[in-house]
Amino acid sequence: MTLLAFINELKKRETIGFQLPNGTFVPPYFHVTEVGKVTRDFIDCGGTLRSNSVVNFQLWSAEDYDHRLHPEKLISIIEMAQKALAIGDLPIEVEFQGQTIETYGIATQGNHFYLPLWPPIVWPKTIAEFPRKNQNKAFQRSKIMPVPQGVVVVKS
Repeated sequence: MTLLAFINELKKRETIGFQLPNGTFVPPYFHVTEVGKVTRDFIDCGGTLRSNSVVNFQLWSAEDYDHRLHPEKLISIIEMAQKALAIGDLPIEVEFQGQTIETYGIATQGNHFYLPLWPPIVWPKTIAEFPRKNQNKAFQRSKIMPVPQGVVVVKS
């Protein structure tokens, strides 16, 4: 999901909830401790220079159980970051502490957001939807991490 799509989804909501791939939810008293733009410049094994930029949200769960971040407040934090860091409509990655600092994509699922494993993988409804050369890899990935029913994956 891109930043503008996320903001548009936030505008429709009264609360914010994030579901992890294992079905559990980020506690409702989470904080967004950082909104940033992360650019990764690299060279691949074939010598091709590449660059990738994402918007990064860092979620943190403290013990202040009464804390609740409302959609309009998160939108204001995002808008501050957009102006200060010249952030465009980039894909979003979300960091959250688990066994380590875990990185997720973001999608909508009903009245909350779903955090699929990152980097995002385009999930087919059927294996026939993938080009021939990617069918085996896509099938293997879909068996490893299926998208839960009701998740809408937004391609950017």
